Amino acid sequence: MSNKPNKTKPSNCHFRNFRSVLHRRFKLEWPPDEILGRRTMTTEQSEQVTNREASATLDTQAVDLVDLFDNLGGPYAGQGRDQLTNAQKDGFLNPIAEIAGVDRERVDIRTLNDEKQTRRSLSESTFARVQSDIEMLDWVFVGRCSGEQDSYEKILSYMANKVRILAGISIFVGALPNWHVIGLYYDSENAELAKRISDFLAFDFSEAIEVRVRDRRNLTKNLSDLDDPLVSDVFLSESSRTELVSELMRKKCIAIQGPPGTGKTVVAKSISLEVAQDENRVLSLQFHQSYSYEDFIRGWRPTGDGNLELTDGTFLKFCERARSDAGNPYVVFIDEVNRANISLVFGEVLSLIEATKRDKKFSVDLAYGETSTSSEPFYVPKNVFLITTMNTADRSLAVVDYALRRRFSFIDLLPAYGETEFHSFVQDNGIPNDHAREISARMIALNDSIRNDNRNLGTGYQIGHSYFCGKVPDGVNVEDWYQNIVAHEIAPLLREYWADEEELANDQIAKLSLSLPTT
Repeated sequence: MSNKPNKTKPSNCHFRNFRSVLHRRFKLEWPPDEILGRRTMTTEQSEQVTNREASATLDTQAVDLVDLFDNLGGPYAGQGRDQLTNAQKDGFLNPIAEIAGVDRERVDIRTLNDEKQTRRSLSESTFARVQSDIEMLDWVFVGRCSGEQDSYEKILSYMANKVRILAGISIFVGALPNWHVIGLYYDSENAELAKRISDFLAFDFSEAIEVRVRDRRNLTKNLSDLDDPLVSDVFLSESSRTELVSELMRKKCIAIQGPPGTGKTVVAKSISLEVAQDENRVLSLQFHQSYSYEDFIRGWRPTGDGNLELTDGTFLKFCERARSDAGNPYVVFIDEVNRANISLVFGEVLSLIEATKRDKKFSVDLAYGETSTSSEPFYVPKNVFLITTMNTADRSLAVVDYALRRRFSFIDLLPAYGETEFHSFVQDNGIPNDHAREISARMIALNDSIRNDNRNLGTGYQIGHSYFCGKVPDGVNVEDWYQNIVAHEIAPLLREYWADEEELANDQIAKLSLSLPTT
């Protein structure tokens, strides 16, 4: 059996079978219903689950751990590459796959220390190599540490912060003095399964460490037709995601701007969750014309007895939470920030969100003075990050003043039609390659016309790619799916764009409405 992870996209049926096995055998619900959706299995799928359960039985008492660990070879001698044969890998991983109730291809092992890696602490490049090898599709990951014992602590200390994006359960085994488990990490949804594996490998589960899988979406991507919409319905290249996170870490405040349909809101929510690592540490706000300083910072609010009370606003309360939990990141997500009067909403706090002024020495007295719960001058803690979105095509929005621009890093999300990554993305969602290329060609031509209309429109009014990022529903052909998007989403927008040039709008709509080429 190949030692490479299965790169073929698993079927939805296969994924639901795996979920059912976990539930029936170990009483686990993974992934939760909000990710997979409540689906009823067909008779054929139910029979496959039954067959899978029958074949996934293992008498753990009959397994000799000495023989099992012998498959991992001996300690590293310090010369050449210290790798396992496929037979050795299968000998160790097959029983673990049986315990987990998953296919062997969903359990992987990598040697984490060789001569270069044990000179110093495990390097970032080493982690990148491991990450690319397992492709974030493993349910169980095993790190084999065959070097000297003093290297184990280095590896574990480094991987403790990285393991969360490797797998649902990650196990690290050390060669000295004899092969044994030196560390086990798991997410809460796999706790019971992690305990079964711990017991099987004679590891004290009380020493296992629970971590949050940093990006569960990467683990479920392409496995379900009801994936997390934060990634399955919006295309975002890895380079763009890296740039967004990098700028947020550097500037602490970023504004994602772009034409309609480029996925600004969904991308911003995705980045917010990725950085905060916990949805409870994300404050989501929607600005509008009536949003005020009193809502955001502090102001007088009516009480139940008909009086007024000075109350802290949402931002101040959130900052207080962050200040009391300084070891964790907190993210404020503001959708369409320029719908409100920004200077009025932020007031004197606008200067405090700057990355270089996140300290108590820059604190200021607020306009409304003290409340019963807050009496000290205010400052924004260092662990608070702001992510905002701006629509460049909405004429009703306020112009962003230079004070805000100086404190934010502005990042454009532009239409991705024609990009190879985008074509691959929509093909995974059920759109044939020739259709994807034809749609891109038509939208590129349309956006050229929009950009060249300098009198009415321009670059900020282009049509984004997210209109075509959703999955084609079951039972709907691609032609009908495409025509519905054109007729009910894009055409009304074009008629609004060219409200005074109806003939031009109808001409562009007619070009988009042509039938897609037959395959």
